[in-house]
Amino acid sequence: MEWLQTLTTWLGKRWDGTGPLSRICYVILATILVAGLLWLLPFVRNFEELFRSANSTVQAFLFVFLLIGWAVLLLYSWERARRVNELKDAKRQADNRRIAAEEEARELQQRWNQLLEVECRSNAKLWSMEPTISPPSFVPRRNRRTRFLTILNLKGGVGKTTLASNLAACLAFDHQQPLRTLLIDLDFQGTLSGTTTDAVSLELQQRHQQLVNLLLTTDTADPQLVNRIAVPMNNIPGCQVILANDTLDDIEAELRDRFLLDRSQDPRFRFRLHLHRQAVFDYFDLVIFDCPPRVTTSVVNAVACTDYVLIPTKLDDGSIEAVPRTIAWLQRLGALCQAEIGVVASHVTLRKGDMVRADRDSYQTLRALIGLSDSPDTLFESVIPSSRTAISTQYGGVASINEEGRELFAQVVAELRQRMEI
Repeated sequence: MEWLQTLTTWLGKRWDGTGPLSRICYVILATILVAGLLWLLPFVRNFEELFRSANSTVQAFLFVFLLIGWAVLLLYSWERARRVNELKDAKRQADNRRIAAEEEARELQQRWNQLLEVECRSNAKLWSMEPTISPPSFVPRRNRRTRFLTILNLKGGVGKTTLASNLAACLAFDHQQPLRTLLIDLDFQGTLSGTTTDAVSLELQQRHQQLVNLLLTTDTADPQLVNRIAVPMNNIPGCQVILANDTLDDIEAELRDRFLLDRSQDPRFRFRLHLHRQAVFDYFDLVIFDCPPRVTTSVVNAVACTDYVLIPTKLDDGSIEAVPRTIAWLQRLGALCQAEIGVVASHVTLRKGDMVRADRDSYQTLRALIGLSDSPDTLFESVIPSSRTAISTQYGGVASINEEGRELFAQVVAELRQRMEI
């Protein structure tokens, strides 16, 4: 019979798929079952006598009842086995798809890393070319009090924008030596713009196209350009912001393509043209560039007129690996980049003032990767602790609007002031 064959097959699979201990348990269970049946045998005989003494109608009813019961049991067993097999097949297919997707993701990540490396090298080769015309002068630091800081990492999500806005706020609220700071948003996503200015100012600047785009597209000196396009930063005295939106991406691509076709169309020194001027030196103590996690025309412009490049990074493996790649790109720019380089760890977990073991080990790995034997002062000794208050839900998202928020960045700000002599 088919059901008996199915049962035998199922029992055989269960028996073959178990270990010695499970088999012993099965034998004991079967022995108990047989003993139970033998114990119930007298009751079955009594039931047989009752069945025979009953009239034909009762016998027919009991027979049909037992037949239906067996049929339902068999159908249930068959349906359950079929459903289990379907679920197993579905799980097997899902596992195969997951494995294939993971393999594809690994291949895509490897290809992306290779493409990113090729792009960085090709961009460095393009942007490091000798200028065909005399570029605007890079005013030495000794001849100006204004300092230029570029916050850059070729990986996203490491806290560049948070660091830029909070540095400006901390320096503005310094009771001993407050600084007037200009923040410049270089990311077409406009994250810094949205978190440091009110919606009305943002809308007006976008409507009248008074954005960072003008620093790139204006190729003649305009002493009033910076003051015209900068707007006050939310609730931060003495700080102003030059905003960005998605139109920046098209402008950067167009300028880069023109430079590829015609070396005389050199867009690398537009920021230096407008920012290394006495009008800026007289008004601002510090200019901070908040860069996107990619090489763009704006990023090259920022590097070409900055004194210091600060690379923030988290202490996970992916973020740490991006730091030497960013430093290598800066070094490949050659004479275009005259800036010192610093690396600061962010989102660090502290307990009683010390890093937890995992972050401490990652910090040492970071120290080794950036090659401190050649640059012993590259890595900041101070770190930015991980805290929910690092990004405020009030005042445009800048935590350093209050004393508690400024405490998170106090040590990094102090070390930065010492390094940049501001």
